Amino acid sequence: VFQAAPDCNHYSRKYIDDFKFVQGKEMHFGKVLEFDGVSVDQCAKLCIEEESVHCQTFAYCGNYTKCKLMSSTPKHLGPGYITSSDFCNLYIRVYNPSSPVPGNSSTVIYKQTSQQSPKADLGLLLGTSFGGLILGLVFGGGVVYFFRKYKRKDDHMTMNILENESD
Repeated sequence: VFQAAPDCNHYSRKYIDDFKFVQGKEMHFGKVLEFDGVSVDQCAKLCIEEESVHCQTFAYCGNYTKCKLMSSTPKHLGPGYITSSDFCNLYIRVYNPSSPVPGNSSTVIYKQTSQQSPKADLGLLLGTSFGGLILGLVFGGGVVYFFRKYKRKDDHMTMNILENESD
């Protein structure tokens, strides 16, 4: 039962969006956790929320509403574990925020960054430090110059030495 509230919104999640759909395929791999009488959306939710399985892939057979949760992906198993199926479809998890390794996403791009030597980092650090020191000295000298120049004009106690004009 939902009630309208001006300061609240209702959000729901489609778990099936975390998976890549492979039509007409089934994966055969050792032990699986099976559920009967669930929808494909409920199967996706079970795959994500069932912590004991560490689910990465599930097969859903629509003709008898069977959900099979598996802890491996076809990429990890290699060829020979995926077969054609008339009634089942395979769903491979591509979004897994708790996993340190990305799933079977084809959009993940690995880049190798260039390694700089520690000497290059030391040179950069010394150069930056020396530049900061010079900039600080110039700024400090400017402040002292302007302070002395303009502060003395306002001081009425300053005496100027005058030369004798008769000489």
